[in-house]
Amino acid sequence: MEKLNKMLLILLLLIFSLVMSSCASPPKTHYTPTPKKSSDVLKKMCLKSGEVIECDIMWEGVAGQICCKKSDDIIAYSAGDVDLIRTFGESSAAEIGQRYEERVKQRELRSKPIIVTPEQERWMKKQRLEDQKRSESQNGEAELTSLRDVDLVSISAYIKDGVLKVGIFYKNSNRDELVFWKTGTVSCSCEVYEMMGSPIDVKKGERIAKKNKQLKRFGQDFYIDIPKSYIGRDKWGIIECSVNTGYKRLSTSETFLLK
Repeated sequence: MEKLNKMLLILLLLIFSLVMSSCASPPKTHYTPTPKKSSDVLKKMCLKSGEVIECDIMWEGVAGQICCKKSDDIIAYSAGDVDLIRTFGESSAAEIGQRYEERVKQRELRSKPIIVTPEQERWMKKQRLEDQKRSESQNGEAELTSLRDVDLVSISAYIKDGVLKVGIFYKNSNRDELVFWKTGTVSCSCEVYEMMGSPIDVKKGERIAKKNKQLKRFGQDFYIDIPKSYIGRDKWGIIECSVNTGYKRLSTSETFLLK
């Protein structure tokens, strides 16, 4: 029994010594890592010409432009004039460049001028007349020649020799055919505006021309003078026309390239 008590005493001494040693050792210090300061927003616009512009804020705008806010002014450069890699880095530059190229292709497709010669116009009208007669012979229906039959109009417009050439087409929606009216008078009032916004979200801008015209036959075209300051600006215009056949008041509109 005495031997067992000695062994228990020794065991208690060992435990006591371990506890004292752990308490005497210095406490571990815990460090809270200081987060690295995030990099500042890009503020330098590098142009391909070598010029570098300091910007307060810089962002990719609409229509393939890179915008820079400097003090109270906002300037915009075409993405084609900006060194995108130096300005935004390789990954972002590739995305911005791809979007810019797509916009350029769309603009080129829309800006292709529609060239119609007088011979082509006569041929198209002849084809329409032949198609009309062919349809009538097949259906056994009489030719539509009265303004009373017109319930729908459309318009064609394009710049030719510095003026806007306008043509009106008259249609009967029930038979889905053109009406080649022969007698009567049509009053046409048109207004021309500069187009604002995008092709998807078309908005009328400043009115640049107006024309009232009395038309006395089917296929009679007329011309609207456009101020020279608007020609050749590679922008689009909108023409809106109100057509009074004497039986109905109809409206139509169309876009055209100011070129």
